[in-house]
Amino acid sequence: MKTVDINTVVADQRKYFRTNATKSYEWRIAQLNGLTKFLDEKKSEIVAAVQKDLGKSSFQYDIGEGVQLGNEINHAIKYLSSWMAPTSFGRVMNQFPATAHIHAEPLGVILMLSTWNFPFQQALSAAIGAIAAGNCVLIKPSEHTPSCAEVLGNYLSDYVDAEAIAVVTGGPEVAIKLLRENKFDHILFTGSSKIGTLVYQAAAAKLTPVTLELGGKSPVIVDETANIDLTARRLLFGKLFNCGQICIAPDYVLVMESVQESLMDAFRKAYSEFFPDGPAKDPEYGRIVNDAHFQRLSELADEDPDIRGKIIVGGDRDAKTKFMAPTIFNNTQPHAMLMTDEIFGPLLPCLGVRSLEDALSFINDRPKPLSAYIFTTNQQNVDRMIEETSSGGLCINDVIMQFTIPQLPFGGVGQSGFGSIHGKTSFDTFSHAKSVLHQSAINVFDPAPRYPPYTDNKKWILRKIL
Repeated sequence: MKTVDINTVVADQRKYFRTNATKSYEWRIAQLNGLTKFLDEKKSEIVAAVQKDLGKSSFQYDIGEGVQLGNEINHAIKYLSSWMAPTSFGRVMNQFPATAHIHAEPLGVILMLSTWNFPFQQALSAAIGAIAAGNCVLIKPSEHTPSCAEVLGNYLSDYVDAEAIAVVTGGPEVAIKLLRENKFDHILFTGSSKIGTLVYQAAAAKLTPVTLELGGKSPVIVDETANIDLTARRLLFGKLFNCGQICIAPDYVLVMESVQESLMDAFRKAYSEFFPDGPAKDPEYGRIVNDAHFQRLSELADEDPDIRGKIIVGGDRDAKTKFMAPTIFNNTQPHAMLMTDEIFGPLLPCLGVRSLEDALSFINDRPKPLSAYIFTTNQQNVDRMIEETSSGGLCINDVIMQFTIPQLPFGGVGQSGFGSIHGKTSFDTFSHAKSVLHQSAINVFDPAPRYPPYTDNKKWILRKIL
């Protein structure tokens, strides 16, 4: 990949945006079709890259990234004309005969700092909305998945308007240079709260709006009415998919003590069904992204069992291959290291609780998560979960699947982030809703009472009109 001066790239994008080339419907559709062609024609290179960086198979890429991106592109193409159409309010009576509407205009040059767990989906998903909104987009992929970043950097420009859509690769120093030395019209960051705070500070110095997708410890409640076998399968899936390296993966389980042992038995059953030969031999089970993350997760798993909890299933790992089995812990203590920060790996602690009130209090005593989950067949408990907890999103009797629906906004609240993306929400995030009032230029519609001198009669008329 050729070396580029990133400041020049930003300056050129801003200059190109001012030509208005990106604002037409035809340009936007052409870029979206180009993304589809890139994903289709470069799939072998993409799959090889995710295999090298994350140990993912072609199937894992398809269900975790490729299919989702295809759906989002198709959704944007289908609805783009309606998204772009001005929202009209017709005649405005207090300004008659004026008409009023809202016009969605692109913001300009958008910086996207993406993360590594789904390197193509994370890099391109929000870009779909930004492109649909008519913006120039600069993508900085994660350095933790260098092969994937290389594919994006080497090939994407062959399929889209390279003057408007660009990729820059490198480590933290590249992100720092982009933030310190350039002004963007919006910044999207996906990653940890620690780095997100630094991005937010850098953006604030230039009064740049930001969208932060940060994650957090996504809780699960399992009540006494839940379908226990179904619950175990879906929770285990949430931890084996991408090795639990998902910002909305279930992070800990609060299970009613009356069904706690039943749930542990169901985990054992599901684990043996999913991995008859063990997950290490399953070609569809991935690996931890790098040695540093593997070591961090190992330290969590190696804490004193009296604090960490008893291992119900899993526990196997291999540092050489960065393999770590999905591992369920029972009776984890609230002060365990597993309960301190977002796990972001295939470890799932379970804590027994006596009542729904105890579970809700436990959740509400902690920072607001990106996602929350409840497994129940009791509608009153569903209603209480909706009304009495706050999270970026809520999923009932399943995990992760809420992310696959383009119509649902995806974003955090509080410390799990702010701003939303996906589908029309992405389009709105990267657009400015410009208010337009179109008044008549005919003298007859220029009432004298609006102008001084203001007599009592004029004041009375103006108050009535307005």
